[in-house]
Amino acid sequence: MSAYVSVDNQNLLWNVISKNEIVNNYFSIYSNYPYLKNEWFKSIIQIFYEDNQGKQLDSSQLLLLNKRTISYMIKNIKDKYSTINKKPNIQLSEKDLLKPYSITENKVDKIGDQFQIKQVEYQSLFDKKVPDTIDFAEKQDIPLSNMDDLIKQHLKEREDELRKYAPLPPTQSESNKLKIDSNSNINILIEELTEQESDDNEKIKKSVSWSDNTNAEKISNQQIEIDLLKLQIRELFDKLSILENKYNM
Repeated sequence: MSAYVSVDNQNLLWNVISKNEIVNNYFSIYSNYPYLKNEWFKSIIQIFYEDNQGKQLDSSQLLLLNKRTISYMIKNIKDKYSTINKKPNIQLSEKDLLKPYSITENKVDKIGDQFQIKQVEYQSLFDKKVPDTIDFAEKQDIPLSNMDDLIKQHLKEREDELRKYAPLPPTQSESNKLKIDSNSNINILIEELTEQESDDNEKIKKSVSWSDNTNAEKISNQQIEIDLLKLQIRELFDKLSILENKYNM
């Protein structure tokens, strides 16, 4: 019900009912007491608020409730006229003498009442809330301030992954190193390999070669991914710079 009792909606109802001839004629009788009209208006708003308290109204429901409020206000004034006409001790001037509308309603007044209700419906169509302004500058500061850290972190992860797949450098233990004493006589025996041993050695060489090629291919693919990533990051920086310049103009 917050929409119903909002300042905009109450102003809308007040402007519409203030243009009604019946309402204006009635309160002209009490021209020396201008506050009576305000109190009367607030009392009716309170009645409808208490009857519908706790309800969440959409735009169509709010429009319907506004129409009911205007109709109730007009009927309430007509009932007051009926009460006035039944009291003989009330002195009215010729200007303020009115027909008892509760008995014979003027057709013009009926049309006027319908017009007032339609006017509420028409004005409600244009009573739209303006959306909140989006603060682009505040949102841009967040990704720009952390972009360098994100790039460094991603590059570090790539480098760690490359180290994991890189071939290990050959190592040789002290016990396996060849030690030659210049004073000792060394006889080198040349032994011919059999055909089977030669085939086995060839297989070992191929296996090592394929393994090295596989690791080299992985490293090459990783380097390509890094280059593409750097290119995408650079494009992202360019776009962010364009947006930043655009909204700072």
